[in-house]
Amino acid sequence: MRRGTFVLGLILSSGAAASCGLAPPRSSAPPTAPTTAPDESFRAHRPEPEPREPFLPPVAHLFTLPNKMGLLVVDRPGGSMVAAELVVRGGTAAFPWEPPAAFRLMVSTLMRGTATRSETEIYQTMNTGLFDLQTSVGDVWVSVRARATTASFDAALELMRDIALHPSFPAPGVETERQRQLAKSPREAEDTEWIARRNLYRAVFGPSHPYARRPQPGAAALAKITREDVVRVWQESIDPAHTILVVTGDVDEADLRERVAALFGDWRSRPSRRSPLPVPPASPIAPRLIVVDRPGAPQASVFYGASIAPIDAPEQLAQLVLRNLLGGMRSSVLETRLRDELGATWFGDAKMEARLGAGMLWWEGSVARERTADALVALERRIRELRDRGPNPDELVAAKSIMVRSMPRDLETVQGMASLFAEIAAYGLPGDRLRTLGARLDATSADAVRAVVPEPIRMKAVVVGDVASLRAPLLALGWGPIEEHDADGKVVRIISEPRRAAD
Repeated sequence: MRRGTFVLGLILSSGAAASCGLAPPRSSAPPTAPTTAPDESFRAHRPEPEPREPFLPPVAHLFTLPNKMGLLVVDRPGGSMVAAELVVRGGTAAFPWEPPAAFRLMVSTLMRGTATRSETEIYQTMNTGLFDLQTSVGDVWVSVRARATTASFDAALELMRDIALHPSFPAPGVETERQRQLAKSPREAEDTEWIARRNLYRAVFGPSHPYARRPQPGAAALAKITREDVVRVWQESIDPAHTILVVTGDVDEADLRERVAALFGDWRSRPSRRSPLPVPPASPIAPRLIVVDRPGAPQASVFYGASIAPIDAPEQLAQLVLRNLLGGMRSSVLETRLRDELGATWFGDAKMEARLGAGMLWWEGSVARERTADALVALERRIRELRDRGPNPDELVAAKSIMVRSMPRDLETVQGMASLFAEIAAYGLPGDRLRTLGARLDATSADAVRAVVPEPIRMKAVVVGDVASLRAPLLALGWGPIEEHDADGKVVRIISEPRRAAD
């Protein structure tokens, strides 16, 4: 018997049983409705929040070696894992005369071999010791990260030093990695989100700004980079006077200081090394609206942002609160409007990159093509509301609460602790930054948040989508002429009026 027939049989049998008197007799009088809801008293007053135990972040101790290298120790007793990050301040933005692609190739080939170990021996050492090393580069720093058990941490620290200070950059390894990155370049160049971000960086910071260089496609630069370029970039960027080693976990502080001094104490700065340059302020381009054509695309990638104060500015915490208000919370006013009222997007996100010299705050999302102009109107409307009136008390409490509640989660693991303290070290921020977060948040008022909201006229919008469909509604916004760019950010044409039928 099929399942549907069997279920139908059960229903008919139940009806037959009821007609034979098996069901309880029904009362002829209708039931009396209760005069009050059972939970009416509960709904009359908002429940108080549950008490939350105060959270105190761990204390970091900073030491300086004679060669000016720093050591920052965060003790976490009782654990079985240790994390470390060797942070070298500088990164791609500090060396504008070098292509960012050369930095990416340099860090990706650090572990291809050292003066005393082949690539195979490096990975055999990690596998035998059950620890992991990784390398990375950004606009502001180069890093080598390690995660190890307490028992294997000394071996991990020794290998970290060998990789950072004595890489051999074997020519076959450099070439293999260069070809691998070249193979990835076409995909990165055509990625819609990266195209939008690339153009937003150029619009907000200026085309020649160091922060606008790294998101650019690196295929042309990669094709020219040689092993000599890789070695030169390593020699320029790796320097003890700009380095801090962050160690978090169950370690003996005195023993660790002695061991780090033995491993890194003879490291010296190169007299011929060119000093890194400070990051200049942002220099935005004039147009407010930029489009990149993707004919026939049913969705549009929308990025909307502006430059903000650098990470070491006093108003940085208020900027973090503003990020939550603009989409860092699913319950924010902006997200509710875009999702529930306009049906423009299922999910958008507000992001912030706070760096030295200048930062950027933006909203990004994939928007239905026919709702693109409406989404931009909603974004500008929310910016104006926050700039004119600031957040209401409930919004402000919610935005702050997310920040306070997320910190314990970010510090749950030694790796998370190392990452947070590495960022503090790289930007030269106060060591008690995490411990004072609660008090500083309490002091962040609605007026303080209102004061950091960018002027609407400063906000730049980048739309990657079908320009033929988007042209008229975007011009109707009245934001001035629209610049059409190609995927790399170069100007294709200026759009100042709707396309005529003859066009």
